[in-house]
Amino acid sequence: MPDSAIDSLVSGAIEFSKHCSVDDDDLLVIPVVVDLDVCTVQLKRETIDEAYGRAIRSECLMNLGKVRVEDVDLGLSLMETCPICLIDPTVGDQISVLPFGHAFHNHCIVQWLINSNSCPSCRLRFDSN
Repeated sequence: MPDSAIDSLVSGAIEFSKHCSVDDDDLLVIPVVVDLDVCTVQLKRETIDEAYGRAIRSECLMNLGKVRVEDVDLGLSLMETCPICLIDPTVGDQISVLPFGHAFHNHCIVQWLINSNSCPSCRLRFDSN
């Protein structure tokens, strides 16, 4: 979602809240703005629109912790090479570590888990929700 759309949404919610509280002095409930993050991973060679299109599918909303690689040493401390794509971590990559301790590029493991519910390294079952 573009920043301008987010700003518009937030401004509209604030104005709605102000309007409701001014119009009714006996109001017992005041609307609250809730921050909601819908997470998905943009796959290589995928457009932003395609990534957003997948975001609404429940199998693409996975509860995986992510670490953004800020320097190469951090990336290499998590994994030397992604076991799925066989590419070394680079600055800016997001890496996910499964509960079994195996690390992967986040986009690689998400794509893997869409098709399989097991760790690609040890084949233990993984429930992402």
